[in-house]
Amino acid sequence: MRDRTTDAHQAGANPPGSLKRLGAVFTSAALVSGLTMVGSAPAYADDGEHRSHALATLIDADALGLDVATVGTAEQNYVDNAGDDPVTGTVDVDALGGVLNLDVGGVSVPITLDGTNVGAASNYASTPLPSEATAASGTITGDGAIDVGGASGDFANVNLTAALSQLGVDTTGVIDAVELQLRAVASSVTEEAGTISSDYTLAGADLVIDSPAVGALTDDLTAVVAGLDETLDATLQDNILGEIPQTEIDVLGLLGVQISEPVLGVDVDLQSALAPVLEGELTGESGAVTIDLSTGQILVDVEQLYAGGTLNGLDPNTQVLSETELSAITTEVTNILSGLGATLDEVLTAALEDTSVTIELTGSVSLLGGLIAGDIADISIDTTLGDLLEGGVTSDDIEVTLLEGILSDVLGVIGVGAEELLNGLVAAVLDDIVGPLTDGLVTALPSLEELLGDGVQGVVDGLLAALGPTLDALPGLVSLTVNVQPTELGELGDLGETSFTVRAAELTVLPNAGAVALPLASSSVYAEDFAADPVVTVAPESVYAGETVSIDGTGYWPDSTVDVEILDADGNVVDTIEGVAVNADGIFTTDWTVPEGTEPAELTAVATDVDRPEVTAEAPFTVLEDQTGDRGD
Repeated sequence: MRDRTTDAHQAGANPPGSLKRLGAVFTSAALVSGLTMVGSAPAYADDGEHRSHALATLIDADALGLDVATVGTAEQNYVDNAGDDPVTGTVDVDALGGVLNLDVGGVSVPITLDGTNVGAASNYASTPLPSEATAASGTITGDGAIDVGGASGDFANVNLTAALSQLGVDTTGVIDAVELQLRAVASSVTEEAGTISSDYTLAGADLVIDSPAVGALTDDLTAVVAGLDETLDATLQDNILGEIPQTEIDVLGLLGVQISEPVLGVDVDLQSALAPVLEGELTGESGAVTIDLSTGQILVDVEQLYAGGTLNGLDPNTQVLSETELSAITTEVTNILSGLGATLDEVLTAALEDTSVTIELTGSVSLLGGLIAGDIADISIDTTLGDLLEGGVTSDDIEVTLLEGILSDVLGVIGVGAEELLNGLVAAVLDDIVGPLTDGLVTALPSLEELLGDGVQGVVDGLLAALGPTLDALPGLVSLTVNVQPTELGELGDLGETSFTVRAAELTVLPNAGAVALPLASSSVYAEDFAADPVVTVAPESVYAGETVSIDGTGYWPDSTVDVEILDADGNVVDTIEGVAVNADGIFTTDWTVPEGTEPAELTAVATDVDRPEVTAEAPFTVLEDQTGDRGD
């Protein structure tokens, strides 16, 4: 095994996928023309032939039983494709019909592709050097980089409903569908001289449960509360009217005022208070689980289970949906629905306390043996049920209208003014009418809990019992792993021994029973390890003007190009030999003839890689003085 350095941008992981199959023919499009079709038969990267190798596959054809040509695999190796442009491949969504089927123990799991976004995704493979290979898959740019700005749309919906039957769950009337919705995926990897850099993206994942039982909850609870409105109206009428004293009240110690039979106005409307709760969304503490009671949909935003609300930047082979996460989701759904009863109690209690109550009374007097007799005041109490029960009624809630007729005679007899009589009536109503009414209602009026009985909580408990088997089965239904790197698990990459593979994600259906894994956006590379160690020699090391030296280099990048400069002792360029080719073994050779008339000097030959200027080496040589004019020819 080679000693390699991995510099992987590790942002998520998934269990390893199946090994790359051998002997299949892949179709890819040349990047330049977009039309030229080339193919090659993949082989293990350590076969000693390909030198560097890149493979990119968005959708695994083997797992889905597909014709490999339809999934747009891109593959290139240095030996067969040296000098070629990078290759790309795109998924033929039309040929696939937009829907794939994953066979899980005889049950078909439909996977619906987003035609626009999947069609725009691509695969990319490039092997420009024996020591360099790049592969990328998914939402990527033309040069194989992950398109961060474009990685946001939907990718595929995985319908897991049928797989529930494998777990013995009867969903009839309770669950219409369970889907895992995956947004854009991408991965990329480059190996250069033994150093590997990888990256991945999964723009998001949602687990969606459509439940007619949850959708029916609104109607069921509305029916319970509708009956409660009628019950409360009748109860309040009986209790309030029954507790109003039918007596004479004392006003200012000067006048007895007889209160007539009251007229009560009360309208309980708990349904209006309930509507915002039942028509809105319920969200759990984590923010990951939302239940829409109006549609019956339970939505789990998997991203919200992780810090920062993203599935990117996670360690290799991180399971973002495992038994742990799915058990936590089940608990949160249960807690949200269980807490609905308490939430509704609070809402209904507040609405009941805010229920408007009006009491209309008439006060009459009889003075001087009936010589002065008749109605003297209309009295109106305008308050709420909460204030009545809690002793919160004040003089501001009481309106008294003194009636003409006998008013002036009454005032003349008792010797006070109209304003003083009015204030006295208000005080007497508070003390002799409202006070006893509050005391009586607190004792006589049933509590909300007594009025509701088990109506609301009974409906919620029934829903939880119906959902229970499905929620309990979730941990065994599916798992999702991101930043999948098989080599981190001691397994081979898709190109065999010493290759490296990164997948954006891997979906496993029924992980505990006949699991079937589906890799998504897989990128694999293999390249020769190489660290440039350039050495330059000049032979002969001493020459006369007019003679030729051989300048040789080793340890340069294979198939690269170097420029050779001849420098004098002060570093000035005497001559340049441009574009010297380095062969596949990192070796070059070139000749240089010392110009006639060159003065004796110490010169240096410097050979520098044109594309990698840090790869450079030099060697000195000497131009001798011709003392005899004859160099022994």
